[in-house]
Formats: sequence, structure tokens, C-alpha cells
Amino acid sequence: INFFQRISLAFRGLTDLASAQALWQPPSNQITELDLSGNCLTDASLRELARLPRLDTLVLDGNRLTCLAHLPNLPRLRVLWLNRNSLHNLADCVHRLIRCCPSLASLSMMDNPAAPSYFNGASYQEYEDYRHFVISQCGRRLQDLDGIRVTPNERQASARAFPRIVLAPPGQGRTESL
Repeated sequence: INFFQRISLAFRGLTDLASAQALWQPPSNQITELDLSGNCLTDASLRELARLPRLDTLVLDGNRLTCLAHLPNLPRLRVLWLNRNSLHNLADCVHRLIRCCPSLASLSMMDNPAAPSYFNGASYQEYEDYRHFVISQCGRRLQDLDGIRVTPNERQASARAFPRIVLAPPGQGRTESL
């Protein structure tokens, strides 16, 4: 990886990505890794990520995200960290990730209301249900959730606990697979 393809704009007090574009040196089509941790980015600011077609790794820890509705298509994104935000609706987040990030292999959502764990006072059963839901919906491409490798046994338990939902094209609703 070329040095100029990795950009860290962590802890800069950024409220949107349009203003951040002046801070990165390589053209946006060359950026493969971007760290935006510890800023003040909100849901709408995610739209600007569409300018990064080669993005492979994105760190959005510690921002002000409440949903992923504005996340653009990021077909090459393999690693996404969303820790310490305010994401609330797990199903909406996961379904948006399925649509927008077909290459996603590693996801971390710790310390969000949508991701029950000991960080936010959840029981072990709530945590296990969260993992099973995410793993079942994301399928085999997801290899790592919250820094923990997904095992074959966990995949089987996830498939039993939560049947995979097949997403219809936008505007046509959702249907369950058989």
C-alpha cells in the first residue's frame, strides 16, 4: 500500500467530510484507508464517502452517528469500525451494510445501543442474540465481528436462530428466504 493511500483525520473536530477533503493530500480515488475517529460526524455526512471508490478500511469510532441510512455504496469496503456511536436500530444498520458493503469481512459496532454487550449493561443472551443476528444476515463474507472471529459453530447457531432475510430492490419491501 502506498503511504498516500492511508489517511488519518482522527480527533480533528470534523462535523462533515466536505471540509475534510481539503486536508487529504492524494486524490480521493486513491484513498484506501480512512480513520475519522473521535470527530463530530453525523448521519448525513456519510454521503461524502461516495467520493472514495477504493475505500477498503473505514474507522468511524466515536462520532455522532445514529443510523447508516446515508451510507453510500462502498463495494470495496472490507473493514468497518463503528464503535462508540449512537446507532440504535440493529436491523436497519445490518440491512444497509448488506446493500452498500458487499465485501464487508470485518465489522465492529461495540458500545452502541444497537449492539448489546457488557459495555452497555446487556445480558450474555442479548449479546449472543446480537452476534447471531448480524452473522446470520451478513452471511459467509463476515469473518470477524467486534474483534472476535466468527466460527463455523457460531454460523450454524446463527442460521438456526435467525433465518436470513433476502432484501428486495429498494421500494419493494423485504421478504424472508426459505
